Amino acid sequence: MKPHFLFSLPASIRVRLAKFLFNCVPAFRGTGARVVSIRPDLLGTRLRLPFNWRTRNLVGSIFGGSIAAATDGTHATFLMFALGENFVVWDKTLSVNFRKPARTALYANIDISEREITEIRQEVATKGEIRREFVTHLVDAKGVVHSEITRTVYIADKSFYARKTAMRTSK
Repeated sequence: MKPHFLFSLPASIRVRLAKFLFNCVPAFRGTGARVVSIRPDLLGTRLRLPFNWRTRNLVGSIFGGSIAAATDGTHATFLMFALGENFVVWDKTLSVNFRKPARTALYANIDISEREITEIRQEVATKGEIRREFVTHLVDAKGVVHSEITRTVYIADKSFYARKTAMRTSK
């Protein structure tokens, strides 16, 4: 279920409810990360990954799995909000460049611009499906980059996707 009902709510309620829902999802909670804030247009968020007993690894830094998973689903979710019901959106690949061990809380800003949404709509209208890369940096309170996450998201027109999957299953 895509919670498009959020857009019928006033912005202040929409943001609080989206933040609450994100932080309640068990898979997201398990990463240790928390949504600190969400943009009113639901096209971006600020995440915090604390350094605590749940996120610490054997060598005393934040567990790489928590770092990798902290941004999981965020781009796809915001793209689903922005693009609407006529699009299929999936996280496809993830790569993490661990630059420096983290022994303090890390923060990530995830932002998708209106220009990117327009470009995505145009590309999908032309090609039927695309893959788009998004880069997110996890930084400490001083702005030092500890990890760089590159996430590839698959985006397709729903009718194109249905035809493509029907062709695969008929073979």
